[in-house]
Amino acid sequence: ITTGTQVQVYKEQKSNVKKRINPSEKAQKNLLSMYLTSVDETNIRTLNEKISNVEFDDEKLRYIKNTIDKLVNTVNNELDLTKSLYVQFAEDNDFKDIITDLIYISDSFKNLSRTDFNAVIEENINKINQSSLRSEVNELREKFKNADDNDIEAIKYQMLLKEKLERQYKEGQNQEWAEKEI
Repeated sequence: ITTGTQVQVYKEQKSNVKKRINPSEKAQKNLLSMYLTSVDETNIRTLNEKISNVEFDDEKLRYIKNTIDKLVNTVNNELDLTKSLYVQFAEDNDFKDIITDLIYISDSFKNLSRTDFNAVIEENINKINQSSLRSEVNELREKFKNADDNDIEAIKYQMLLKEKLERQYKEGQNQEWAEKEI
């Protein structure tokens, strides 16, 4: 038999459990949240230049990024940008939840020096690239394992995997991958 107090505690504990997000999605959210720290023209220009080639995997995050790109030229500060995003996505609770997450995340990036701002951008871009490369390596490993019957195909995958692992090792990211056996 549970009391009302026990049920309330359980509900509070359950509501505090957050879903786990992968490092790439977290890094993408970090980059988007940096738009909400300051709409300083120099910061925005720097952020736009550095993340122009970053691939946003999640469709909703990509759409928010494109919306921010459009809105950033029409607003004067981060509060106006936030309000504009909420207005833009007023009908979609999923998008509003993501924007709320971005606002919460942006608090940790407020008042960074220009050097720290750039370092955070680079760190998050590296996390995204690392995650992408990890996915490619895992996919190639799987294809290599499944290509037993076709020696030419297995060699092709082995060479591609070797190139990816060498690139990973040279970039100094997850050096333990280079030590693992194929």
